[in-house]
Amino acid sequence: MKKYDSAKHYFQLAIPLIRKYTDSNKLYAYYSNYSNLLKDMGDFGGAKLYLDSTMVFAMNSKDFFKQSVTKNNLAAFYNEIGEYDKALNILEECVIINKQHGWYEQLSFNYANLSSIFSKKEDYHAAFKYLQDYNLINDSLKGAELQIKMVNLNADYEAQKKELVLKESQLQLLMAKRSSERKTWIFIAGFLLVSFGLIFWRLKAKKARREQLESKQSLSDLTRILIDKNSALSEMEERLSKLHATTIDIKPLTVTGIEPFKPQEDISSTDKDDFEKNLYNQRILTDTDWSSFKTYFEKAYPGYLLRLRNAHSNITEAEERMFLFIKLNLTNKEAAAMLGISAESVKKSRQRLRKRINIDERTDLDVYVKTF
Repeated sequence: MKKYDSAKHYFQLAIPLIRKYTDSNKLYAYYSNYSNLLKDMGDFGGAKLYLDSTMVFAMNSKDFFKQSVTKNNLAAFYNEIGEYDKALNILEECVIINKQHGWYEQLSFNYANLSSIFSKKEDYHAAFKYLQDYNLINDSLKGAELQIKMVNLNADYEAQKKELVLKESQLQLLMAKRSSERKTWIFIAGFLLVSFGLIFWRLKAKKARREQLESKQSLSDLTRILIDKNSALSEMEERLSKLHATTIDIKPLTVTGIEPFKPQEDISSTDKDDFEKNLYNQRILTDTDWSSFKTYFEKAYPGYLLRLRNAHSNITEAEERMFLFIKLNLTNKEAAAMLGISAESVKKSRQRLRKRINIDERTDLDVYVKTF
């Protein structure tokens, strides 16, 4: 069918299987057929290389029939490339061998090649003679009726082949056109899809960045509010402590007939206790405060808490708080105000955190936390 690229593809698939699973006879046939394909494709150098290989196989096997077939193919090759004298020398040798062994079918091929060569050399007398010899052998081998039938079948086949080639060409053209249109629409659809995807992604990323910035600002505001609240409570607690310290023990003045003077207290003992208890409760960073803080922190730094707990699974909640405060650049004083403890206690908490996360003494805790 002259689909040379497809034929070459399957030849190349076959060669490793032939070499692995068959004998030299099959390899000989492969080389012979492949050389014919390369010759038809115009690769005369490659064709000659494989023809030479088949000749080596034939000579090594000492099979005279194979030698005759190979020489006939070689003569056909030289005829194809215009080296007629070389082809004639080989064919004359083949004719002698085939006559001696009675290989008349091979002899008919020899005569066909000889007729073709002399026709190209414009020696039509010799060409006609060998064509007669060719037909004579074919008639004797297959019969005149069969020969006529073969000629007619061949003519029908050629006509049918041309029709098939024409239809195939038309079909391929139509398929190529449809394929081109389909590829164009696919490209347009793909381009639009990618474009919309990029636009959606950019809008989503922009929204996420804006929300993250807003969350960081909200976290900063909440942190400042908690610091200010607890700082104010600390001042109130300090003033209350000073009030206890400055209580003066005054002896009542005794005058005959007059009741001793008792100073009136500004605040009853019960009210004072309630005030101190309420102050203590307000002083601690409440669960609600901590929950709100973590919510804003997670929005500002998505996945940070999960990553921290995965990296340091044994960290306590108090140490986690200290870790987050360092991340937000809070000073020891601000952390103390948030937690309701002294600055000295904050230092101790930092030391416990360092041991818990097991970082090297040469590594700065603040640097490690801020780059985590």
